[in-house]
Amino acid sequence: MVSSRLALLIPALFLSAASCMGQIAGGDDGETSVERATPGSIRVWRLTTQQYDNTVRDLLGDTSRPARLFTPDIGGTGFTNNADLLGVNPAQAAEFAASAARLAFDAVTSRLGRIFPCPASQLTDAGCARQFIETFGLRAFRRPLGADEVAAYLGLYAQGSQTIDATAGLSLVIETMLQSPHFLYRSEIGDGRPDSGGEVRLTPHELASALSYHFVGSMPDEILFAAASSGSLSTPAGLGAEVERLAARDDARAPMLDFYRQLLDYDDVGSVTRDPKLFPKFDSVLASMQRETQTFIEKNVFEGDARLDTLLTAPHSYIDANLAPIYRLPKPNGTTMVRVDLDPGQRAGLLTQPGFLTIHSLPDETSPPRRGKSVLEKILCLHIPPPIDNIPDPPSPAGKESTRQKFERLTGPPVCMGCHRLLNPAGFSFEAYDVVGAWRTVDNTLPVDTRVDLTGIPGVDGPVAGAVDLVRKIAQSREAGECLARQTVRHAFGRETGSDDDGLVSKMLARFQATGGNVRELFASVAGTRAFTHRRMGFSAGVQ
Repeated sequence: MVSSRLALLIPALFLSAASCMGQIAGGDDGETSVERATPGSIRVWRLTTQQYDNTVRDLLGDTSRPARLFTPDIGGTGFTNNADLLGVNPAQAAEFAASAARLAFDAVTSRLGRIFPCPASQLTDAGCARQFIETFGLRAFRRPLGADEVAAYLGLYAQGSQTIDATAGLSLVIETMLQSPHFLYRSEIGDGRPDSGGEVRLTPHELASALSYHFVGSMPDEILFAAASSGSLSTPAGLGAEVERLAARDDARAPMLDFYRQLLDYDDVGSVTRDPKLFPKFDSVLASMQRETQTFIEKNVFEGDARLDTLLTAPHSYIDANLAPIYRLPKPNGTTMVRVDLDPGQRAGLLTQPGFLTIHSLPDETSPPRRGKSVLEKILCLHIPPPIDNIPDPPSPAGKESTRQKFERLTGPPVCMGCHRLLNPAGFSFEAYDVVGAWRTVDNTLPVDTRVDLTGIPGVDGPVAGAVDLVRKIAQSREAGECLARQTVRHAFGRETGSDDDGLVSKMLARFQATGGNVRELFASVAGTRAFTHRRMGFSAGVQ
């Protein structure tokens, strides 16, 4: 195996903006909507670990998911694809190098026929080598290679071939490409022709990548590459056709499911524990909770009406034998998730499912502030400041107390109530669910009280009888739709939103409302906006 020391060095990841520019200029404006929200800055955007695995799967046919061993991505906007945090430090550089070496070796020894355009007997043929570099390079870099790049990789191919053999030359090219910034990063530099407002249109190949990673979480397919190369993607009709096609693909489910998984904090599931004496099979129950939420979203979004109202209020779910005791229902046969109708007075959609309630509880008791914080921040987009330092000692309990009474006592000091006046009431409305989301009417032998006053909280503003009442009010609110639109923008662009995005969010909300609150249409609509197809001059890149 040729050493990865001969490969391009990872510091090349921090190239100038100009060196990362695509090769094909864009066409006309290409907008499919009338909004002109301010686009984000030009940048390069590193693949997430999940996108890396998907890309090497589609590029090389490798399904080993090498990125599962990488340093985890850090989320900064509620999602792990924050471009500003997706840098490459020395440890990550070593991970990319080791992965590239293994992937290249496996590709030439196990899948040569998939990647090499000629018979194996023609590995030494210069024409076949050039054809491989041009075709594989197009797919790996998600744009055509320049003549200087083709020449450089031909030189590497020759070096490996002369040092060892033609297979080593091929492996060296693959290994080097997989460490290149043009593979590891998505370019969003534009066509180099700023308009009067200082905005540039993404090149067709940059736009193809943006569409593909948004909708399917991986590199463009052959149809999308062809649309970019032909110029059709630069037209409104061509862009609209690709948005529609990509949104309808079966693998478009995964990015949307990932969006909701992160929105509901399911990334925290690995840190959730329970007393093994009280919950001896908790790990298997936790896995079933995840399956329940995924199945519920998938069935309602891709096979149902795809409405936000359904996700938040539907009195049904999907359970297996592990979840049946929590719902106090008969255990279904088999291992598949079975649809069940639930008591509409006790259950309403995602926020009353055991998974969400368990993740936002403590190991031995519920946590009303955690539950309230997640609902207010993730579903209504309210900003809750972090806890203060030097919290004063709370008064001692006067006697037996419920969890609600305990948190009222702990957070009673005025310095705490600046935040807890919002967190506590929202969380207390969920107190009819215990630490694993089972319905209860008694807590520590005391009656559970879920009645709260949420006056002043946008989207609910008034008295609430409990969690079901709360989520129904949220589902009917403008604020919930606006928040989902904002969260969609954060996820689609991998950055926090600001006042420059208010126009975009408003336009997306209007379209969302016009579709009856269809979340699939909302997820797709961002790709038809100028903010998606253009960038603002002024370079930024996620580096560490």
